[in-house]
Amino acid sequence: MRWVKRLFGWPRVRMYVNELIQLCTKVDENYRLMTRDEAREFQTKLEVRIREIGQKLNDTGGEELMLKVHAEVASRCQYGRYLEGVWDGIGDWMG
Repeated sequence: MRWVKRLFGWPRVRMYVNELIQLCTKVDENYRLMTRDEAREFQTKLEVRIREIGQKLNDTGGEELMLKVHAEVASRCQYGRYLEGVWDGIGDWMG
């Protein structure tokens, strides 16, 4: 667990937290600004990146690091549950 705390302090992991918050916010904003079909297409593209970040976190620190990042994202915005679903199936993650 100590190594996960050290990894969580890495600038790259902090960058991922901020990027995840921005991506999730964009998904929500675009549902209000676009037609349903346009928003869904845009959401699908953003979810590819969200899953890439989840996979990188899993490759680096496994589910423990993903849980830590998820907790940080959920504490800073309202998209924790959404993130859980998008990450479903990455490593041992079950959304």
